[in-house]
Amino acid sequence: MNVEQQIEQLRVVTRYRLQVVADGQVRVPETKIDRPEMAARYFWLELGDRAQEVMAAAFVDMRNVVIAWQEAFRGTLTRCTADPRVILQAALLVNAAGIVLCHTHPMGDPDPSPEDLEFTIRMKEASELLGIRLMDHLILGQGRQWVSLKQRGEC
Repeated sequence: MNVEQQIEQLRVVTRYRLQVVADGQVRVPETKIDRPEMAARYFWLELGDRAQEVMAAAFVDMRNVVIAWQEAFRGTLTRCTADPRVILQAALLVNAAGIVLCHTHPMGDPDPSPEDLEFTIRMKEASELLGIRLMDHLILGQGRQWVSLKQRGEC
């Protein structure tokens, strides 16, 4: 087989280049999330009292200062299906050193469900593989109630 025939036999693949595209910018004071109380305060400002479950992530640098924020998933009144891949993809694109997760329980009770705990375990394992710290996973209920899975030893 000559060179021209070998080239004809080659498979064509698409080559891609990824880049971060900002969804908008806001000026905010430097926000450092180094304690669950700080994370809860930050997410209350961002998420407020939503009528449906919302999963969000704050991405932090090595000093635990927020460098980006993502509302990753939106669900129904009682559930939100989240995928670690989407959150980790954003974390890699912004060069995050750590992630603080948060989701809402609009029905009020901030205690984690078995699905919440399972997702946290999957997220922690996946983020560790990529060298990104999963710092905490908070659940916000009604009346400014919240639970930190880190404080409970489940994160």
